[in-house]
Amino acid sequence: MPKRLSDEQRGPLGARLYHARLDAGFEQKEIAEKIGIATVSYTKWETGKTDRPDIGHLKKAAELLNVDLPWLLTGEQTVSSDALNALRKELSEVSRQLEELKQSLPQPE
Repeated sequence: MPKRLSDEQRGPLGARLYHARLDAGFEQKEIAEKIGIATVSYTKWETGKTDRPDIGHLKKAAELLNVDLPWLLTGEQTVSSDALNALRKELSEVSRQLEELKQSLPQPE
């Protein structure tokens, strides 16, 4: 049985790929085939044996694993402008409701 690598040994990109793949329920071979690379190449990505995977292949992997490419590369989550606008609208509505509630409270004499 192969030795399990820690996230630290895998490196940041390898660890994110590894966990995203497990969460998505894929085997390394499946991912490699679907993005058009050799299994050994994908394995090198996950184990930190290469630090320069092709960006086109990484983009395909991100789509397949249902993760954002910027998160895969940096570990930072991005928020789409649509999601940001929805949050702003929701925050505005909560603020309006709080103001109404404040107005309905009895005022101290």
